[in-house]
Amino acid sequence: MAAIANESDSMLNSQDLSNGSVKESETAPSAVISTNIPFHQEKLVEIHTNAVDTKQKPSTTTVKERVFNISGWEITTRKGPISNSVELDSLADQFKNLPYPEMFFGHNFLKLVHESGVSIMFSSTEGLLGVYHTKDDIPYESDDAKRKESILKVPYANSWATRTAEIQDEIKGSIKPYDWTYTSDYIGSVQSSKSEPKATNEALDIALLKTPEPILFSDELILYEDELHDNGVAVFSVRLRVMESCFLVLARFFLRVDGVLFRINETRIFHKFSTNYVVREVLKRETGYHAVRSQLPKKPNHALPQRSVVSRFSTTSDKSKHDEMEDLSLLTDVNWVTSVIPNPYFGVQFPDECSGEISASLGDLGPKDGLSGSEDSYGLDWYERFRMLKGSEFFCEVDMSYIQDRFNLTGLNLEVQHYVLAYELLTNTLDEELDQELELEVERSAQHLYGLIHARFIITSRGLTKMFEKFQANDFGKCPRVLCDGQAVLPVGLYDLPGIKPVKLYCPKCEDIYIPPYKRHASIDGAYFGTSFPHLLLQVYPDILPNKDMQRYVPKIFGFKIHSSAKEQRNQDEIREELQKRHLH
Repeated sequence: MAAIANESDSMLNSQDLSNGSVKESETAPSAVISTNIPFHQEKLVEIHTNAVDTKQKPSTTTVKERVFNISGWEITTRKGPISNSVELDSLADQFKNLPYPEMFFGHNFLKLVHESGVSIMFSSTEGLLGVYHTKDDIPYESDDAKRKESILKVPYANSWATRTAEIQDEIKGSIKPYDWTYTSDYIGSVQSSKSEPKATNEALDIALLKTPEPILFSDELILYEDELHDNGVAVFSVRLRVMESCFLVLARFFLRVDGVLFRINETRIFHKFSTNYVVREVLKRETGYHAVRSQLPKKPNHALPQRSVVSRFSTTSDKSKHDEMEDLSLLTDVNWVTSVIPNPYFGVQFPDECSGEISASLGDLGPKDGLSGSEDSYGLDWYERFRMLKGSEFFCEVDMSYIQDRFNLTGLNLEVQHYVLAYELLTNTLDEELDQELELEVERSAQHLYGLIHARFIITSRGLTKMFEKFQANDFGKCPRVLCDGQAVLPVGLYDLPGIKPVKLYCPKCEDIYIPPYKRHASIDGAYFGTSFPHLLLQVYPDILPNKDMQRYVPKIFGFKIHSSAKEQRNQDEIREELQKRHLH
């Protein structure tokens, strides 16, 4: 096993060293590990990227790497923050004319390596390379005209083109077209010197996947995401589950263009440890936006369920009567949208060149590839479904032992509607069959209950440890203040009572709070984090408390400082003096 680990590490390091170097906070054990005993290791890795522009400083990013060994497989996941400008510049040659999506997680990948030498990988760079865009050597007027015409347009595109008809020729001559929806055909990469993938009619073992079985290892990665200039969302994610008998990988590209369509490209990798082959299933589905919206359940506005953690606070004050009768937040729920889109795509199974054959030999492994449809959830427990929702990135996983201790839930039965059913749903013990209306209400209550439990859990020793790890990984984002130099922030509530104010971001460097930059976070209830959490975390982990920066922005007019008699300058001086007093104390 040690030899396999060394081979995998060599491949990973060669990838990172192409742009810089890698430094690990701890080294993998050198002893030989039995492949029959699951082994789990977590470590922080520093990745150094050299700047393309000599005037820029090299970039150093800390990412979280997890390694899990089971039944001859070494599974590695790596998660890091959104790539910065230095890291993006280092990849410019690969992407040519393709603008980067709003959020590109360039360090994220999932890699599965078998002791026979077979390697399966999903990476953010390869995923983005699957997006259509023209190269420098292909003129605008070329044989790609048909594909350019197939690029989606927003509903108001035609009216905009009419108003700008006079400059259309000039635009075509200066702009290289690309798929602005970032639709990717990426199905992962497979490396093997022993066999080639082959097509098969064998499907995934759905019965096995639905069997209740302990989850030994799981992870979820976002490769890239873009909100399409507020015209929808495009997100490419990869999820992994490892059980005692098998593992399952789901790579999904989800696209919603408001008023136009929904598109879902999915790749599933399944392997049962008792077999000598791996199955890959690829499905592509697409349907009109209004076809999906027409299936939204009709509900009174006051009874709409909270299907997304961002739907509790609405910034829309003027809703049409039609909107008041629909739970539009369901359109952001990937699982719900998947359940109502016809499967398979237009009722036709895709040919081999679309499905992409998987696997290669594991010893005398027989490669197989399934093309049949299957259910999306595969028996996922409640928390796994919850963390797929928009905005759940701010939450840590509350230990089940904490939730099951009723003392920790004292008083919450007065705060949550359908408390008993919500608790049973949260703990995966709900056996009662619910009608659709009640099921949606209970789901909403379960999310609210989890948020209130979360606020209590994160001020415990165990909870602080989990949130500390998310803080180190920059999961909460960075301070938008320029002079804070990208200081990591922490979520904070302005009130401990729910339903009053959404969550804010607290910067320990400037000691101020800010509105989260992304809509999916800006409406999470602040009570789910409470008023004490960030300050308690900084007390427990004083080493992460940054040095207070006395630097302030100095207003100038034509290069001259504003006279001290000016009101603006006086305000700045008062703030500076207050900061100095805090620093002295």
